[in-house]
Amino acid sequence: MTNARRSAARSLRLLLPAALATLAATFALALAGCGSSSTIQLVYGFVNSFHGRGHEADSLDLPTTVLPLMRDDILVREVWVGEAGKGRVSRFDFQGDFIKSFSLQGPSPSPRGMTLGRDLLIYIAIDDPNQPGNPGRIAATDTSGAVLRSIPLDPKFEPRGIAATQGLLFVTEVHREASHGGGQVEVFSETGNRLGVFGRGGSDSLVSPLGIAARDSSIWVCDPEAQKIREYRPDGRLVSTFGSPGLAGEKGKWNHPRNVAVTDDRHLLVVDQGNSRVQEYTAGGVYVTQFGAAQVGNPATFGIDAIGAGGSSIYGEFLYVSEIQSNRIYVVLRQYIRGSAKARLLSPAP
Repeated sequence: MTNARRSAARSLRLLLPAALATLAATFALALAGCGSSSTIQLVYGFVNSFHGRGHEADSLDLPTTVLPLMRDDILVREVWVGEAGKGRVSRFDFQGDFIKSFSLQGPSPSPRGMTLGRDLLIYIAIDDPNQPGNPGRIAATDTSGAVLRSIPLDPKFEPRGIAATQGLLFVTEVHREASHGGGQVEVFSETGNRLGVFGRGGSDSLVSPLGIAARDSSIWVCDPEAQKIREYRPDGRLVSTFGSPGLAGEKGKWNHPRNVAVTDDRHLLVVDQGNSRVQEYTAGGVYVTQFGAAQVGNPATFGIDAIGAGGSSIYGEFLYVSEIQSNRIYVVLRQYIRGSAKARLLSPAP
């Protein structure tokens, strides 16, 4: 091992908590043994999982949305989990230790999505069907969870997800009356001004939009009933559509894509809920690889619902996957390694 690699491994042991030290050492040895081959492999490694303890304050209940906040500009290293079962958001450190939670106001609030705005506020899409007059809203909070303002949504529609880019907020919604059908994306400024909608009407309108992700000038929307992901520009122009239905043994196909996240290198991580796996694609819709229950220890259930990408570090990018049947968050490390061996998925840590 070169001095540079020894230094990197030593730094990792100092920077990461003890729970990750074994995994870090494994990756350091893997890199040292890869030789001089120029082949680059994309691998996933299971880190740990967390779910709270029984009926205590930190136990999760229907974790429907997850937002990693690993940002130097907001001085936060946390993972926020929205819980539909308790109508709240719980804050954990990045290895899964509970910090605190805060309740969402209303008779029966359900967090449907969270995103970090350009103004460094966290925006939470909330559905509260028992709230008279304002069943859907966006809560803008600071990093402590204090609500600074509330933005009302179209009351005829149910919010399903939220994403932010270029100072704008994009909320996926479906009509509350099934007979009206269809969905839309409602657009706001971060100050709360409603700027319009897109995706409704026309031959290629959204059927039942759910998860949404954004980066720069691209907005990707999951449309599970149509078995598609659609890419839009901030002005609502449809750029591309990709996807087709398929079973678990078929790569590059899915069974109701529920949620999507964007990695630091602009790949898309798609929650293929019907096939109990996460598939990775390029931003243009080309299949790359996948991981599923086998890569996180073969749990009894793997009803994954949402995914969040935590941003790159010198060792890779941490992913946080919510599993609503066991009320658990799985932590997976995504990284590129150099080597000539066949691409592989790392086994779970002992």
